[in-house]
Amino acid sequence: MGGAARAHDVMGTIVFADLGEDGPRLDLEIPIDELRSAFDASQQIGVAALPASEPEVMRYVADHTRVRAPDGRAYGLTPRSAGIVLHDDRNWLQVAIELIPPPGAATDELVLDTDLIDHRVVSHRIFVFLRDRAHPDAPALVATLHYQRHEVVLHRASGPPPVAIGAMVRLGMAHIAGGSDHLLFLLTLLLPAGLGIGAGRWRGRRDARAAVGDVARTVTAFTIGHSLTLAIGALGLAHLPSAVVESLIAVSILISAAHAITPIFPRREAWVGLGFGLVHGLGFASALADLGATGGHLVWAVLGFNLGVELMQLAVLAVTLPSLYVLHGTRLAVGARITGAVVAAVAAAAWLAERALGVTTPVPALVDRAFAHGPWLVLGLAALAAGARLWNEPAAQGSAAARAKVAC
Repeated sequence: MGGAARAHDVMGTIVFADLGEDGPRLDLEIPIDELRSAFDASQQIGVAALPASEPEVMRYVADHTRVRAPDGRAYGLTPRSAGIVLHDDRNWLQVAIELIPPPGAATDELVLDTDLIDHRVVSHRIFVFLRDRAHPDAPALVATLHYQRHEVVLHRASGPPPVAIGAMVRLGMAHIAGGSDHLLFLLTLLLPAGLGIGAGRWRGRRDARAAVGDVARTVTAFTIGHSLTLAIGALGLAHLPSAVVESLIAVSILISAAHAITPIFPRREAWVGLGFGLVHGLGFASALADLGATGGHLVWAVLGFNLGVELMQLAVLAVTLPSLYVLHGTRLAVGARITGAVVAAVAAAAWLAERALGVTTPVPALVDRAFAHGPWLVLGLAALAAGARLWNEPAAQGSAAARAKVAC
């Protein structure tokens, strides 16, 4: 198990899933330094010894790893230690988990749900590979799990594709869909899109063509920025510690929230989007870093992942921007914009405190729960925009009648 896993040189937990005819099984390699942090954040990094007795560690693995059949019935889990290996100056705990399917359950599809380590270390990643036992040296990456995404559906592989570009597209889409901070940044940056500026303040709504132009320039610049650093980071040409990148992403949300309240870089949103895109791209690159793809395989992996990111971003914009534009033309415009900016700023401050200072608050979990109900949020925003539009019409009619009376 160790040789195949180490061939990927990933910096998070590695999970290999085998769904062969002789029964399903999971093989894990867990970095011991981060495992120690999951038990006790005060433990020193780099210590080879386990943070607790072997039976206690196996209980921890079992408690934070759940497998179920598609119909929801739980698999039985029997984890056992397969030893400790040293690689790249890090010690890795190898764990083999035998999976016991419920009676009558097919073993060619199952659901893996795990929050190993990332329930305490928010920057931790869990890389899930599907392995064909006939080709153990050619596993296929199917998901990157993290503290905002714990679950993946696994299907038996029909073959050992060197790079499943479809899986990379889905991985990119899932990274955005499960990344509350990336979504919140994009929406916060676009909160004032289409508004005019006067006397250093946001003013009334511009025409639709100008608003679309604002959005197109900002989104294009953001895309260029994160595409550059995604490629550079995935190629290993640039690297920042994950905690620094995640903290900078929180800062980008704070700055965008301040701009949504009062213009601090008016008509320069595209340039700011480009700059912040460079930061977010490094965050995207962390989901692809050290996955073992090289040469042409790496190129296709980056392209597929980036396409997934773009598709999900466009989907989010398509379902939210019309409502935001309608709101800009109503009496609720200022209140809605400031409320959204304040909510974003509070979330960003909580993320920054957690990622830079280690201060835990309930805010990130609340934001994650909110974004988990994304369709309802979109419907709520649309309902608010429609209600505000209806409320605005009597006022507009009253103003028109008053002007007509004065003219008479």
